[in-house]
Amino acid sequence: MAGRDSELEEEACYADCDRCGTSLYVILRFRENVPERVVAIGREIDWPEGYSK
Repeated sequence: MAGRDSELEEEACYADCDRCGTSLYVILRFRENVPERVVAIGREIDWPEGYSK
């Protein structure tokens, strides 16, 4: 999903909780292909619309 300007991109990635083993997604924001920040974390079964799996 495109960010607000052409240098920003967001991507959803698969993740797992090391403590309880829950399958998660993490949305990361990239600026010029460099990870900038975590935008959201949630359960994989609640994968957000608009992001590729």
